[in-house]
Amino acid sequence: MEMHDDLGSGLTSIRYLAGSLSAQPASEIRIKADRIANSARMLVDSMNDIIWTMKSDNNTLQDVLAYIRKQAAEQLESANIEFSFEFPKNIPVIKLSSEQKRNLLLIAKEAVHNIVKHSKANDVCITAQINDDSLHLKIIDNGNGFDPDAPTQFGNGLKNMHRRAAEMHAQLNISNQAGTTIDVTLPFG
Repeated sequence: MEMHDDLGSGLTSIRYLAGSLSAQPASEIRIKADRIANSARMLVDSMNDIIWTMKSDNNTLQDVLAYIRKQAAEQLESANIEFSFEFPKNIPVIKLSSEQKRNLLLIAKEAVHNIVKHSKANDVCITAQINDDSLHLKIIDNGNGFDPDAPTQFGNGLKNMHRRAAEMHAQLNISNQAGTTIDVTLPFG
């Protein structure tokens, strides 16, 4: 379902943008070409995420945290936002289900995407704390925050994050104090 949604909307966008190029003045062609390239890049990223989450040899907590770290670093670096990670040096071997793996990754990606797109932050810290029965993942930025009760004109990012947390029986808390903190607690077992 997710693959269909991601690929379908991305390919439709590329098709319409490419189809409209011939009727555009030269000044508009560059803008649309950039949109096409961006849409194609996002589709490739989505495909890589889908393939990664489907591979059964990436099912440990250590694998998931490493992938989240890689994805977040790429997004934040390309946006010129300073970032740090505070992950344990020794991560216990804990197997996650495909659903936990996918939902945890997508919550983290949405949080970082929102930081890059909306927060005006210049620093982000991502922490992971692991105890015997749960993972505690926090994504903290120093941006302008937002009103979680305000209606949004575009996107369902926050709603999707809450849905994904519920699907894996995790707690998701979002707070705004000198920036935004996304706090996910995933119970094991």
